[in-house]
Amino acid sequence: MKVLLNGVELQGGNETAATVGEVLDQLRAEIGDAGKVITAIAIDGNLLESESQREKIRPRLQSKVERIELTVEEPKALLHKGLADTRDFLQSLRRDFTTTATAFRLGDEVTANDDLVRCLDDLKLVLTGMSAASRLPGAETETDSLKQTLVSANARLLPVLDSMYKAQAAGDYVSLADGLEYDLTEIADEWLGVLNHTLHRLTTEERVVAAEP
Repeated sequence: MKVLLNGVELQGGNETAATVGEVLDQLRAEIGDAGKVITAIAIDGNLLESESQREKIRPRLQSKVERIELTVEEPKALLHKGLADTRDFLQSLRRDFTTTATAFRLGDEVTANDDLVRCLDDLKLVLTGMSAASRLPGAETETDSLKQTLVSANARLLPVLDSMYKAQAAGDYVSLADGLEYDLTEIADEWLGVLNHTLHRLTTEERVVAAEP
């Protein structure tokens, strides 16, 4: 069985590992010891996109597999990409808060309510993205401020969302628009500040490392 790491075949192998799961566990440990993380796994050309797919293939005998392909990245490079994507998504969402608020103020309730649902779903995705970044091994120091933001996120969000839901139920679309345009936008600005701060910190460290002899 061949094992490819970022497209390069590894020499040697673990002949004592009977199953794909045992091989992956060993590779994950070795890659972790090297300070890197696995971001993608493919078995015989088939990308394992979900945890259930990975669990399903673990018992397969390694003798029944021709090729395992792993994509591996440096934690800080992965963190940088994840934070940049989350920041860009949040910037777009911030604009959506304003346009949805405008729709409520203009009385376009159908469009505004549909957009509100999408905005709140996207807000959950932003939180998920920040949470995933804060848990990334190998970049604990750089994500301190992000962790602190997540700790206070529910305390900041819940009262605002509760007020908005009550306004929606009461048909008070002016208050609902205010919640979107002012309260959620203010929270988004705070989060953007934290994301930009963390990205700046990572970029500065990368430049220092690159300049070292």
